[in-house]
Amino acid sequence: MAVLPNREDFTPQPWVPRDIATYTTLYFDVLNGFDNFGPLFDELVGGEPGSWQDSLDSLKTDPKGPMIDLREELIKHLGQRVSMLSDYQLPITTTSERLLFAIEAKNPKAVAAGIEKLFKNDKSYKRREKAGHVIWEMVEEEAPDIAAPTVDLGTDAAGGAPSRPLAKNRKNAEGKEEKPLLPHAAVTVCEGNLMIASHIDFLLKVIAPEKKPEPLVKEADYLQVDAEIGAFEPTAKCFRFFSRTDEEYRTTYELVRQNKMPQSETMLARVLNGLFGEGKKGETRKQQIDGRTLPDYNVVRRYLGPAGMQMTSERDGWFLKGFTLTK
Repeated sequence: MAVLPNREDFTPQPWVPRDIATYTTLYFDVLNGFDNFGPLFDELVGGEPGSWQDSLDSLKTDPKGPMIDLREELIKHLGQRVSMLSDYQLPITTTSERLLFAIEAKNPKAVAAGIEKLFKNDKSYKRREKAGHVIWEMVEEEAPDIAAPTVDLGTDAAGGAPSRPLAKNRKNAEGKEEKPLLPHAAVTVCEGNLMIASHIDFLLKVIAPEKKPEPLVKEADYLQVDAEIGAFEPTAKCFRFFSRTDEEYRTTYELVRQNKMPQSETMLARVLNGLFGEGKKGETRKQQIDGRTLPDYNVVRRYLGPAGMQMTSERDGWFLKGFTLTK
């Protein structure tokens, strides 16, 4: 399912702003992944063989759904370059993490048409327009029109399973209620990419900033990491990662210090809750570390320099190599 071809162009796109915590870009055969996703979905989500195909059929034929052929009307129009940006919003709270996924669109108009068909009759999404862009935002109830840019990213990048794939809570194979992967998602097509953000404020920071930001590609720390990766062997790459670790780790550190990691909506918190939670309905996992004695983050961050990683696809798997630089 995971075919990651080695490529040469990993330069951050011009729309990637300088003031972010991490930037990841990789090449992934999206259509191949979609075509081979069924058994994984059936095992982990659907609960029985054929659940994935039933979901696709429902999306295509159910009059109460979007009636979209997800593969032909959306997925096949996507390219292979996938990028992810991360950042956070101050003050640090359980909803501070910001993510944005960008998937290259071979045919942006077709992708935009597919997204509109997927969401236009879904009451969980509201259609908005900002700076000439059509944005589909997940909402719990009717919200006022968009104000100034604030940034949030969210959506299940896998493409959606039930007839309303990114909306509302659903139950998994064990009957437990699950929240959407990105409960505040905002989706648009911009700059030749399908963009899926955890929050609309982060999406607007990228696609409709109040003033044109300096691009990441000109930043000294990025250039330092880029030069280090450029000297790596093997030279073939399918994945590159840049991190300002002092920014990347801040949200997690502060939430641990506040003893609020189990209540957090961060990706890491969700993984920890899944691995170590007791699974009882209505109960939140108890944090195993008392973070109240941890020092102020400004004491810690002085030791955290920029970091980078590359990955190479090989015949039998992948080879990763990474580093952290001193400040």
